[in-house]
Amino acid sequence: MTIVTLELVVAGVVLVLIAVLAGLAWVRRRGKEMRDSITETQARQNAAPLTTAILGSDRRERKST
Repeated sequence: MTIVTLELVVAGVVLVLIAVLAGLAWVRRRGKEMRDSITETQARQNAAPLTTAILGSDRRERKST
């Protein structure tokens, strides 16, 4: 009976350890995603040259017709 109880305790400790490690891995992954994401201001700055090029192209097309 004592051996079975000891095995159950060890199995429980292992399961708790696995859950804690999985939680830590999730937190680290989530933190990396948050650091890698860009702000709205950065997105607008990145899009500005493309927007300018599209608008310039549109203006040239209107002048030529």
